[in-house]
Amino acid sequence: MLRASAVRDHFVAAIERCGARPTYLPSIVANNPDNGIDYNDGDHAVHISRWSKLAPPVRQAMEGWAGQGTLALSAEGMWGEIFNEFLVAHELGHYLESMSGRIDKMDNWQSEIDADRIALAFWSIDKADAAKLPARVQNYSRFLLSLPNPVPHQQDARRYFQSDYETLGKDLSAYGWFQGQFMKIAWAQRGELSFCDWVKANPPTRH
Repeated sequence: MLRASAVRDHFVAAIERCGARPTYLPSIVANNPDNGIDYNDGDHAVHISRWSKLAPPVRQAMEGWAGQGTLALSAEGMWGEIFNEFLVAHELGHYLESMSGRIDKMDNWQSEIDADRIALAFWSIDKADAAKLPARVQNYSRFLLSLPNPVPHQQDARRYFQSDYETLGKDLSAYGWFQGQFMKIAWAQRGELSFCDWVKANPPTRH
């Protein structure tokens, strides 16, 4: 809760430094959502998960992820790094998209990529955070990029992700593969827009 709340506080402060005023503030709720972490605009909250409450299959998946990680973290340490800190900024990217109403104009594919791009821009604001960002992205991505491609033969990946979004969200391997691809795309586009550029593109208007 402390790690996630600190990211939330810095994210909101960064929006304000860009000259915008959030129309509502996101809360942090530790109630173990099915996919580990998500943003729900219904209650304006980033929902996170406690390691102690994770199901055995999720813990097993994290063992594999930590084994391929590049920061020499334990499975529990990897969970904290990714789901209680690094990806909190991604979910707050969805918060920014939702607060502007822009999320209603995008499909899930574009929303996920843009949330990654917003997160990368946020983690680039502070020089110390920016210096650690390449290693954090590599640590996050290597395992996901090695997962099997779940897209059926000759089907369009974007269309498949959109049409089967709810089902994919319950499949750790399949959804993880897509998230690895989204971060790969976002990383290639890093630096094109600053965090304030993203705030300008998502002006807070929705209450």
